[in-house]
Amino acid sequence: MRRTLLLALAAGYFITASASQVPAEGIRALSGDWAGTVGWIATQSLLTGNVLERSNASKPLQLAVSPSGALSGTGFGCTFTGTLSPLPRGSRATLRGDVTASGCDQALFDGDFLDVRVRLDGASRLAIRLERESRDAQGSVRVAIEGGLRASAGAAGSMGI
Repeated sequence: MRRTLLLALAAGYFITASASQVPAEGIRALSGDWAGTVGWIATQSLLTGNVLERSNASKPLQLAVSPSGALSGTGFGCTFTGTLSPLPRGSRATLRGDVTASGCDQALFDGDFLDVRVRLDGASRLAIRLERESRDAQGSVRVAIEGGLRASAGAAGSMGI
């Protein structure tokens, strides 16, 4: 199974909001500063199934999204940089993008997340999901950062809401 119980619970953020809740401005609607505590889950396993390293934590994450779609942020020792772009209306996620994490307290979180999903969940909540999985001849690594962020002070004015 690809997700743990924590991820399954956090994924509810992506199911509850409808596309009609997303303002037409797309990225500009989500621009601003966002902060909250999210799930940080990573597992490195051998092909035999033995787990070499595991991380399962709830830690703060702060993200800033510019009106042009540039994303930056920090959390769990990581520095995040990337870009977001809108998906067609009716998609389960409002924005999709690529994000790189570096300098993380847990090295398993360092790397490129090539399928980041971000959506507005109500007037002042942002649901985020960064996932990646890799396999090689010796094993696999699964990483997910997922949860909800709240608009920081002053961000609601830049969201167009």
